[in-house]
Amino acid sequence: MKSTLELVENVERRKWYKNQYIWIIIAITLLVLTIIILTTIFLLKNKLEKNNPIHIHYTRVNTKVYPGGYELYQLNVLPQRNPAQQYKLFGDFLRVSLVNKSNYEQFLPSCPIIFALSSVDHPEEWRAMLFGTMKYPSPNMPYPYVCFLSVLRNDRQYRLGSILLNRFINEMFKDTKPPITHIQLHTNWENCRAQKLYNRCGFQCNQFTANGYSKPYEPQYKFGHMIRMELDMHNIRNRSEVCLSSDAVQISPQDMTNYETLCQQNIPNGTNRTC
Repeated sequence: MKSTLELVENVERRKWYKNQYIWIIIAITLLVLTIIILTTIFLLKNKLEKNNPIHIHYTRVNTKVYPGGYELYQLNVLPQRNPAQQYKLFGDFLRVSLVNKSNYEQFLPSCPIIFALSSVDHPEEWRAMLFGTMKYPSPNMPYPYVCFLSVLRNDRQYRLGSILLNRFINEMFKDTKPPITHIQLHTNWENCRAQKLYNRCGFQCNQFTANGYSKPYEPQYKFGHMIRMELDMHNIRNRSEVCLSSDAVQISPQDMTNYETLCQQNIPNGTNRTC
C-alpha cells in the first residue's frame, strides 16, 4: 500500500498539472480574443476610411471671410492611406465644375499645391479650387505652373478665381533659390472668361498649340486649341493686389508686342481669334 506521503504528493501533482492546463487555456483564449479584436478594429477602420475619407489636411490661410461667405484653405493630401481616394474626390469636383468627364486624377499627384475656397465653417464644401506645382514636369517649362483652376457655376460672381490666383502667386514669393521669375499655365483658345481673368493677373499668351487638348473638350468649345500664358514676376508692382486691381501688374508696350507676336505664331490660316 502507498504511504500517506505518496498519496499527498500525487494529489499535489495532479493539482499542479490541472492549474497548468487552466493557465494554458486562459492564455490561448486571451490570444485568440486579442487577434479577433485587433482584426475587427482593422476591418472597421478600413471600412470607415473607405466610406469617410479624411486624409486631407486643412490649413486656414487667414482669418478673412471673403464676399459671399467664403474661407480660404490650403489642402494637403496625407500619404498614410489610399491617397488615390482623395484625388478621386478632387477629380469629381473638377468634372462637375469644368463640365468635363476627363480623368483628372492622373494629373493631380503632380500638382501638390492646393488651395480651396469653402463655405464658412464647412471647409469640406469646396466652392472653388486651384491645383499647382512648383515645377511643371517638362524641361521647356521649368517654372511654377497652375494645373487647374475651377469655380462651381453658382459661385462665379464673387471673383473666387482671382482670390485663388492671388494666393498662389503670393506663395511663389516665398524664399527660393534662385527666386521665382515666371508662372505659367495653359487654357483653351476659346475660353475668353479664363483669359480675361489671367490677363487681369498679368498673364500673357506666348504660345499657341493647335488641338493641344485631347477630347473630350468642355462642351462649350468647338476646338481643342491650347494657349500657354505666362506671368513675369518682375512686372508685379503690388503683390497684395495682384489679380484684384488693374494697377498691380504693369507690362511695358514692348513686352505686350512681343507676347502678341509669340501668341500669333503657329496659328493655322483661317483660325480667327475668339477673345
